[in-house]
Amino acid sequence: MSKNPEYIVAIGLSAGGVHPLHELLNHLPTELNAAVIVVQHLHRAYKSMASSLLRMHTSLPVVTVKNGMPLEKGHIYVLPENQMMTYADGCLWLRERKPEEIINRAIDILMNSMALPLGSKAISVILSGLDGDGSKGSLLIGQQGGITIAQLPITAQHPSMPNGALGIGEAQYSLTPKAIGELITQIVS
Repeated sequence: MSKNPEYIVAIGLSAGGVHPLHELLNHLPTELNAAVIVVQHLHRAYKSMASSLLRMHTSLPVVTVKNGMPLEKGHIYVLPENQMMTYADGCLWLRERKPEEIINRAIDILMNSMALPLGSKAISVILSGLDGDGSKGSLLIGQQGGITIAQLPITAQHPSMPNGALGIGEAQYSLTPKAIGELITQIVS
């Protein structure tokens, strides 16, 4: 049986997005025909504990990404701090975040790299956050036939990112975190 995921889900979040992420992950099945990539905005000086914290909210394996890491279905991949990540040829590729990259666009960078090669097998999810990161990447995924989802803004502590995904990004769905998990399960089954 192949370990290659049929779908790849990119989840972007920033301020106020951790609790919705936990809720979403709690509603994914233990057998998932997708790889899930989590991109969380962090301050440059902050040491990420995302992988260890996420393990408490899912039975799926949680891995901090290493350069050139191949994706496997049923795994959750977490962007390490001070890195930018792209997708190519079934793998995740890292580079250091440059000092001049003052505004963090890690979500758009990942989603932009996924859109063309994955087409209808790409799923973007934008959760709570303070800026517009993810809206352009979400738009591109949708234009290539992928599924685009935003957290329902009234359920977001900071609705700027979900609103951007709904406006600029033209997200196809606006749902609660629980409903996002349920929709992903339905799509990839």
